[in-house]
Amino acid sequence: MKKILGILSLAGMLTACGENSTQKTEEGVIVQNDFDSLQGWIPETPSLNREQAHSGTHSIKVGPGVEYGLTFSSLLGTLSGTKMHKVTINGWVYLPKINNSASLVFQITDPKQNDDKIIWEPIKLASVVEKSGQWQKFTKEITLPENVSYDHKMSVYLWANNAGEPAYLDDLKIVAE
Repeated sequence: MKKILGILSLAGMLTACGENSTQKTEEGVIVQNDFDSLQGWIPETPSLNREQAHSGTHSIKVGPGVEYGLTFSSLLGTLSGTKMHKVTINGWVYLPKINNSASLVFQITDPKQNDDKIIWEPIKLASVVEKSGQWQKFTKEITLPENVSYDHKMSVYLWANNAGEPAYLDDLKIVAE
């Protein structure tokens, strides 16, 4: 009887330690950030703001006086155990005015070659939203060059590009294939 209770208790504990299927991350997700948990972990930066947020309380902002937003940067080999051929970037954008020059820049560089650019892909935010003054979801698929390698560095950042009006980004996600 004690043996059976012991086995049942062990089985119950192992089941409790298992992953909850609702908490599993989406396959292929290499970057995901809602920018809310950064407060206090990084030095104060004018691009992390509370003026607009799609979810939570924070987003990334660029515009007059803030040319570049926070940058995500990591070696490809630390993001994925397999060679990446394509990435899908999605997030939420808020533009107070539609004629905005801001872009979300995706780039891969070679740190061994003085950060030479392998790919530099600006996503013009005004081209991915239809209306100003409201949050809109965007998706952009980028095919990576064959010569990308695990020791290359991927960076993603919001760039004002001399925008006369602010641009906001929230809930950024990058999925690799």
